Amino acid sequence: MKSCSVPGCARKVRARGLCDSHYQRHRRGQTVTTPLRSYGITGCSVDGCAREHAAGGLCYYHWSQARKPSRWRQRTPAEVKEMRQLHSQGVSFEELARRFACAPSTAARICKGWSFREDGREG
Repeated sequence: MKSCSVPGCARKVRARGLCDSHYQRHRRGQTVTTPLRSYGITGCSVDGCAREHAAGGLCYYHWSQARKPSRWRQRTPAEVKEMRQLHSQGVSFEELARRFACAPSTAARICKGWSFREDGREG
């Protein structure tokens, strides 16, 4: 069995002295000397994480965290207080939602005390 003519590649020859991957690169007009994608990453690339690799060099947990931002964020007590003060001054829920980047229903729950109690705890 012949091996690929590219230095460092021991794959079986397909055509013109090249393996399948290098031959496809040659047909597309790409350079055949750049290294092929390396498979076999064994773990997450985040320091201190010992989980198994899932995608993009990361474990599933870190990959999902990097892939999408969280859908909501915790409001600070100062924001809750400011929302309630503005609402008491006549600002609509829609305007509060625009100012604080949330849904009008979220602004309503906060202002009515359904999402954050007066003692600052959520509930």
